[in-house]
Amino acid sequence: MKKLLLFILICQGLILQANGFLAPNLCEELNSNTSEISILESNVNVIVIPLDNAQPGFDSSYQIVYENLGRTNIDGEIELNFDISKLEYLASTPFVESLIGNSMRWSYADLAPSERRFITIDFSVFQPPVVEDGDILNFYATVSPFTGDEDVTDNVFELSQSVVNSFDPNDKRILEGEEITIDKVGDFLHFIVRFQNTGTAPATNVRVRDDLEEKLDWSSFVMISASHQYEIVINENSIEFVFNGINLPTEEEDREGSKGFVVFKVKPLIGTISIGDVIRNRAGIYFDFNPPIITNTAEITYVENLSISDKNELNVQYYPNPVRNQLFLKAKDEITNIEIFDELGRKLQTLSPLMNAHLLDVSNLNSGQYFIKVTSNNNFKVLKVIKL
Repeated sequence: MKKLLLFILICQGLILQANGFLAPNLCEELNSNTSEISILESNVNVIVIPLDNAQPGFDSSYQIVYENLGRTNIDGEIELNFDISKLEYLASTPFVESLIGNSMRWSYADLAPSERRFITIDFSVFQPPVVEDGDILNFYATVSPFTGDEDVTDNVFELSQSVVNSFDPNDKRILEGEEITIDKVGDFLHFIVRFQNTGTAPATNVRVRDDLEEKLDWSSFVMISASHQYEIVINENSIEFVFNGINLPTEEEDREGSKGFVVFKVKPLIGTISIGDVIRNRAGIYFDFNPPIITNTAEITYVENLSISDKNELNVQYYPNPVRNQLFLKAKDEITNIEIFDELGRKLQTLSPLMNAHLLDVSNLNSGQYFIKVTSNNNFKVLKVIKL
C-alpha cells in the first residue's frame, strides 16, 4: 500500500500543504527570484541510500530511489552492482527480476512525471577476516529509460560505504562521501539522518532538527525519502522533520522497528565554495520531551579536479565494471570521440557524443573483455571493461 504523508513547507512566509510520500521542490518553484526551471522531455535520476551502518557479520539494508524529472511517462530498467566478495544478497522489495553475479536488475513501467519509486534491498555483510573494520563497500546504481534520457549525468549514483565495528545509531552522513571535486560545486549534496530509540520506553513523537550552514542554499532543498509519516517545517536556515504519533518501539522490543531516517538534498550557494572549503553539518534528534541527541558532524571537503598525467592521459569516471547493458562515462570536458575495440584490437564501434557525460549502450556486445578509448580535449584514456 502506498503511503500518503503530510508535509508543510514555509517559503518566504508562505505555508504550503500537500499529500504524498515525498516533497517536491515547492520553495524553488514558487520563488519568483530563483532562476528559470527547465524541465526536460525525458529525464530520470537515481540514488542509493544506506539505511543501516555496515558491520561485519550483520545484515544491512539499502534503498534505491528513482524519479521521473521529465514531462512524459517513462519505462525503463534499474541496475545495481554490488561487491559480491563482501556482501551476500538476501532479499529485495520489489523482488529482483535478474541476479547474475554482482548485477541486479528491475524493470519499471509508466513512471509518471514527478513520481518517485523505491526498491529496498537487504544484504548480509561477510564476517572477518573477509570483511574488516574500515573496508569499503561500493554500490553503483544505474537507471536506464528505454526511450533515452536528455540528461544522463544523474542516471548513475555511486555509494562508497565504510564498514564499522561500533557506531552511534543516531547519526548523520553525506552520501557523496568525505571529498568531492570542485567541478561538482553546482551539484546537489545528499544528506541522511538516521535515528533509533535506544531508551526504555516507546517514543510517541520524534523530531529531527537540522541547522544547515550558511554555504548551503535552502531554496534548493528537496525532500527525498523518510521511514515514517512526517511533517516538514522550514524557516530561515533551519528545518524540522516532525514524526508525530510515530510510537517508535525500543531497540529491545524491536531492533529493526526502532529505527528511522530522513533523506534530503541541498545545493551549495553559488559563489561561496572554493577548493579546500569544508561543509559541516549535524542534527539534533528529540525523542518526546527528552534533551536532544546531537549527531556527529558530517563533513565534506571540496578538492581539486584530478589532473591529467604527463602521459597525456584523460581522467574518466566509468561504471559499472563489469557491465551488462549500459556503461556510464564522464569527463571534465566534452567527450569528442568513443571507440570500442575487442580483445584482438579490432574496432567495433565509433561515436561522438559531444557532451561531458554519456551512457554507452553495450547490450549488443558478446560477453568478454573490451577496450574503450575515450577522447576529450585532445587527451585520451583507454578503459578495460568486462561485458557480462
